[in-house]
Amino acid sequence: MAYNPFSQANQRLFVKMHHRWRKQQRREQILRSQVGFLPPDPSDPPLPCRGCQHYHGVAYGSTPVTRSRLICAIHPRGWEASLVCPDWQADS
Repeated sequence: MAYNPFSQANQRLFVKMHHRWRKQQRREQILRSQVGFLPPDPSDPPLPCRGCQHYHGVAYGSTPVTRSRLICAIHPRGWEASLVCPDWQADS
């Protein structure tokens, strides 16, 4: 097998690119963990969601402009059609 200097250079470049990628992934993970996830505010659930076991109410997003509150998994923005949610179940 003949010596190929390009093979070693390509391998070094691959390793360097992988280290950069891992460093970027670590930075992004740190940023994701630092984003302010607010705990649910039990005093402020929408009227149809009060006392429901599906109520989540945590705000997600990194800035006030992009921050939005996830009400529940079934109705992410909350039930707005009437005062009675068809998926309401009492807290246990």
